[in-house]
Amino acid sequence: MMVKQCFFLPLLLVLPLCAQKPNVVVIISDDAGYSDWGFMDDYLQTLNPGQPKSTVPTPNLDALRKRGTLLTNAYTAAVCSPSRAAIVTGSYQQRIGYEYNINNLTGANDVDGLSSDAVTIFDRMKSEGYTTGVVGKWHLGARANDSGDGNRPEHQGVDEFFGIWKGSRNYTIGAVGGSGTLRETFASPFTDTVLETTPPWNTTNKYVTNAFGIGAVNFIERHYADPDPFFLYVSFTAPHSPIGPSPDINDPRLSSLTGKRKDYASMVLTMDREIGNILNTLDDPAKDGSVSLTDNTLVIFINDNGGANNIGADNTPLRNFKGSIFEGGTRVPMIIAGAGLPANSTYHSPIHSIDILPTCLEAAGGSPPAEIDGISLLPYLDSTIPGIPHEVITIRNDTKVSVRKGDWKLAKNASNSPFLLFNLSEDPKESTDLAEINPEIVADLLNAFTTFETTIDKPRHAGLTKAPSSINLNNAFVLAPQTTPTGTFISDLTLVGGDLRNGNFNAGGDGSVQTYAETPSWENIGTGTLSENFTNTSLSANGSRNAIIAESNARAAGLDTGHTLSTGEIFRVTFQWRDASNWNDSSDLVAVTLFTTSNDRINGPRNNIQRLVSRTSVNNSAYQTENFLFNPIIASEEGRRLFVEVNAAQTGNGFARLDDFKLQRGILGQGDQPSPSAFLNWSQDS
Repeated sequence: MMVKQCFFLPLLLVLPLCAQKPNVVVIISDDAGYSDWGFMDDYLQTLNPGQPKSTVPTPNLDALRKRGTLLTNAYTAAVCSPSRAAIVTGSYQQRIGYEYNINNLTGANDVDGLSSDAVTIFDRMKSEGYTTGVVGKWHLGARANDSGDGNRPEHQGVDEFFGIWKGSRNYTIGAVGGSGTLRETFASPFTDTVLETTPPWNTTNKYVTNAFGIGAVNFIERHYADPDPFFLYVSFTAPHSPIGPSPDINDPRLSSLTGKRKDYASMVLTMDREIGNILNTLDDPAKDGSVSLTDNTLVIFINDNGGANNIGADNTPLRNFKGSIFEGGTRVPMIIAGAGLPANSTYHSPIHSIDILPTCLEAAGGSPPAEIDGISLLPYLDSTIPGIPHEVITIRNDTKVSVRKGDWKLAKNASNSPFLLFNLSEDPKESTDLAEINPEIVADLLNAFTTFETTIDKPRHAGLTKAPSSINLNNAFVLAPQTTPTGTFISDLTLVGGDLRNGNFNAGGDGSVQTYAETPSWENIGTGTLSENFTNTSLSANGSRNAIIAESNARAAGLDTGHTLSTGEIFRVTFQWRDASNWNDSSDLVAVTLFTTSNDRINGPRNNIQRLVSRTSVNNSAYQTENFLFNPIIASEEGRRLFVEVNAAQTGNGFARLDDFKLQRGILGQGDQPSPSAFLNWSQDS
């Protein structure tokens, strides 16, 4: 290893290269097996005596392990995108409602991936003076920033991005479009360049794993002499499917392998080569032997989740694969090296990938925030603090759950399966269920799990391939609900009505039909754009303009009332509406929803307060009046901004018309106050 030669360098280089704050590099592999690493061989002999050595060569990671600490009981989320959400936020992904793999939606109003107000590891490292870079797989959201709620890298604290937005792609560069295309983005000044069909990326450097390695090396070379330290997050897609031969398929070290196993091993080997190039660049960024960053760089390596099934990965001796909450689905290899940590050591206490953020932040001189779940591992690895970082590790993947406390693990791998109990110190293969003979341990672990469940958020985006309507947006459930109050309503504040916030829909353009973009106050919060038609002068209730209500997810009328909620407030909505075209008079309805968002922006992560629907059409082609009285505002909505959505209660091909929309706050007349309903917030009911 080279030694920093700070005193012999020009003054321009002295300060950055001798800075006390270390550079930080986090490297993530994708779907690889627990035992597919040379550096795991010795430990696996203690876990599973007689297990054959790995047939997948990983010499560069083996060398990293020798100069760092191997963490043998590291856990992650069970699948790709939630795993990354946990890493970049420092909390269990359910803490922010990140339950599922995402759909890589790119529209500004799409609900998918990280909330734009999530505070990421990139935000936190920037606040400590770091230049932040991401190379490879983002897989945390591809939403455009048109509405101010984007979650692409440049909107989540990343200064420089080289990679793909989505979770996987064909490994050959040249023909992949959409969110899987190779691109390079700089946040300030903003530039976004698609590289997919640009030399050398589609010619000499066309294997995407090699491209990611080159992107990481280029980042280090751009910033090694900067006055500020850098934080580099390198997330390879290898060896995620599709499985196929990499450029290293003919390496003689793979000669004993065949078929998918050989293809898979070649992909891991190519990734290891690129990791070696990254480590070599840290050791000699100037390419002349004059300086090394190695001793002043914290390097963390982790696999994103358990090895995937049917790709050639080997999780022996762990049970099951990616997606499962058994050990094979969530227990992963992890190495931390450099920046003064002990070399060639091993750490056996359970930790979680949520610990990466606070570990990096403490290395940067910051203080890990109290509101996250993760714990800095630095004082445990250097023995400054005795004991263990976590008393309890919790894993959940939809209806699959597990809880580890000490050597005991409680696991439920399907909604209709029983809880199983294992002693991992004696049974790492999870082959013997001890639940029946240890009811007190089961009860203790169940209590730990339910305690965790009461603190998390509900899922905030739809699961992979699921429709947005699959997500529950309600912020509360009602036990034994009372009939909606219908007493005498006395208004004390009008929020929408007449010309106020365009409640009569008359403001805007002069044409007969006008779009959301031409309509003041109202905006389209559906999946469509502001160019969708919204008002018309035909079929008017009072000789003026009215709103078009379409049975389409692309159109949903949203309005910011500007009002900050207080507990106990009661709101009433009145409006006129009529059927228009292809409307089923016997079943089709108009819906009005009062809602809030976590960031007080209309397109932010949403909580529905209450949704009320109209009567069916009473008289064909005739306007009728609706009077909605909403339940009192509950305490959890105190201080939040109030928004309104008006749309069809169903999808189809029909249209209705709506006019004279009025939203008022008020009180019920004496004796008309209904008995209060009992509310539960989402986590309490779960």
